Amino acid sequence: MKVMYSQKSRTLALGKKRQHCPLWLALLCSGGLWLLVPGTAHGQLFMDFQGPTTISPGALSVSLSVQNTDESSISIKGVNFFVVVENGGPIMRTTPGPGSGVDLRTGTLFSGTTIDGENAINGQNPFGDQTPLSQGWGVSLASAVTLAPGETRKLATISFDALLPSLGVYTVDFTGTSYSNPSGGFPSVNTLTGTITVVPEPQAYALVIGLSLVVVAAGRRWLSPTV
Repeated sequence: MKVMYSQKSRTLALGKKRQHCPLWLALLCSGGLWLLVPGTAHGQLFMDFQGPTTISPGALSVSLSVQNTDESSISIKGVNFFVVVENGGPIMRTTPGPGSGVDLRTGTLFSGTTIDGENAINGQNPFGDQTPLSQGWGVSLASAVTLAPGETRKLATISFDALLPSLGVYTVDFTGTSYSNPSGGFPSVNTLTGTITVVPEPQAYALVIGLSLVVVAAGRRWLSPTV
């Protein structure tokens, strides 16, 4: 089976309640990543899928990116990242890091030195309970990174378990994801709500096509008049 990702909308509507505690409480429980105080929004960050949008049992992951769509540079100190896979879709692994669950560190703009809470794993601080269908992770950098106008950087890799669900379309919701800047403010952000489509492997398509050709050929022979 394959899993195909296709963008559905970039609205901020939340399809279902997330399984995590309030953001301010999660930050306190995890040792505090940054101070949640009102700040001036600078520019706009835009989340999207990055690279291939289909995965197979041999490559069970998809990447996300973040782009600075403003005319000015934006400095980012940290991220609160939330993801929900709805309707019983493909399940995520629950340990962060390369090849497992949500990886905000490998090859991303958050790959630098981090300020970790007491429950941090691989530089990522958990928010609430991490489940196969709902996860929240935070990263706080020791030094901010800067996105130039129009610049796009990798944000995260999400890896799924090899046990795929039935064929169908499933919603993936990143609503609630936010970023902090060095002054304690929060750049405005367009989060992403996308869909996951589970489809057969290419080999399955080839088998179906091959069988169809055999049936058509047999039918033609059966219908051909004898001489």
